[in-house]
Amino acid sequence: MGKKKVLLTEEKYRQLQEEYNELVTKGRKSVDDRYVSARNDNLGEFESPFLAISEDKFYLEKRISEIEELLNKAEVIKQGSKKKTQKVEVGSVVLVGFESFEDRYTIVESIEADPFKNKISNNSPIGEALLGSSVGDRIVAKIGNIRKVF
Repeated sequence: MGKKKVLLTEEKYRQLQEEYNELVTKGRKSVDDRYVSARNDNLGEFESPFLAISEDKFYLEKRISEIEELLNKAEVIKQGSKKKTQKVEVGSVVLVGFESFEDRYTIVESIEADPFKNKISNNSPIGEALLGSSVGDRIVAKIGNIRKVF
């Protein structure tokens, strides 16, 4: 069974690497230090502080595993690189106009979407409508029961 690639910008890939390194080094050490401290305080494994540490350890390891999986599946896309195709794809920066509104967006995977930074998901209604389009194309995005033409 092949793994599905996750397309990430260089920036997001670097952020995930930094988070992973931080969690593996400092995060694990912090949890381990708290565990040792609780043991030195003679707390039983069913007392609240010990249970909280165990829960923190669980969520820490879960996040580490999630990031490992993402990094292993990641394909880093280079924004602004010249390709033979002029079609919109993940990593493309597009200018979208609607009536008097015009804005620039970057098409990214869901994990990287951030509307405040004009990064829209390729799985969002507008992102899906933009994929495969070319300069000057009119696209129709269905948002709920509303159809918008861009």
